[in-house]
Amino acid sequence: GEEIFVVEGVFSDEHGDYPAGSWLRSPHMSQHQPFSREGCLILVKTGHLT
Repeated sequence: GEEIFVVEGVFSDEHGDYPAGSWLRSPHMSQHQPFSREGCLILVKTGHLT
């Protein structure tokens, strides 16, 4: 699994846009297409939501 915390800017994927302060959790083996139009700083933690 994966957790993402958006520290600054806007993080995006095919499901939407996530501004600073957003916290996302993705289940083990999930896939997504991340991007940022304006840039962002994120904290990512992986491998613990199995």
